[in-house]
Formats: sequence, C-alpha cells, structure tokens
Amino acid sequence: MSALQDIDDDGEKAGLIEMTLKGLTNKDLIEDVANELIGIDELAAVQVIANLVENEGPVREALKDVYDSITGEDWNGVDAAENWLQENYTPDD
Repeated sequence: MSALQDIDDDGEKAGLIEMTLKGLTNKDLIEDVANELIGIDELAAVQVIANLVENEGPVREALKDVYDSITGEDWNGVDAAENWLQENYTPDD
C-alpha cells in the first residue's frame, strides 16, 4: 500500500492498481487497493474500473463502490461510464 501512495503519476498508479487487483483475493486488501483510485485522474480511474468490474467477486463489488464515490452514480456498464466521462471529465493540469 505504501508503494501505491508514493506514486505521483496517475497513469502509473492506475496501472499498478489494476495489476494488483488482478492478483488479490483478500476482500479487505481489495477494498484498500481499489480505494486508491479515488483522488487520481478520473479518466485513469474509470478505465481501471471498466477493465476489471465485469469480473465476479470482491473486486467487482469494490470497484462498483469506488465508481459510485468518483461519479456519484451507480455502475451501469462501460457505455454509461464513457458517457459520464464525456459529460463530466476535466483533465487535471
């Protein structure tokens, strides 16, 4: 977890989060790692969610919760996420 928190580049952090989530099975760790998506660039975060949320199990549930925290909306699929990004995403400068 400390390695994730030390990464300043949002794209790099998102990639590491995605790889880490693919290998975790512990629900508490999954939730902790998924929550690291909150506060990074929304485009990078939503891309990770879209890539992994269709899997079953605790990763899916954690990512749906994170998506709700980021967007204020329930997960409704990749198309809805893309629409949300088009309507709401402002790149970080």
